[in-house]
Amino acid sequence: SKEECIFVGDQPYDVIAAHEAGITAVAAIWGSGVKEVLEIYRPDYIIGKPEELQVLLNKMH
Repeated sequence: SKEECIFVGDQPYDVIAAHEAGITAVAAIWGSGVKEVLEIYRPDYIIGKPEELQVLLNKMH
């Protein structure tokens, strides 16, 4: 279900795609992701390193 899905990406179009699909948008700001740019697109969560994804998933479920 949409409630059980997340979309992790590091570009604005990733956040946009998640919103359009109705699923949780997680912006990744390691690698090429830029926090200030991604914030404009209002992701549900922003994570700064891969290890934070597991922490986020544990909090969500």
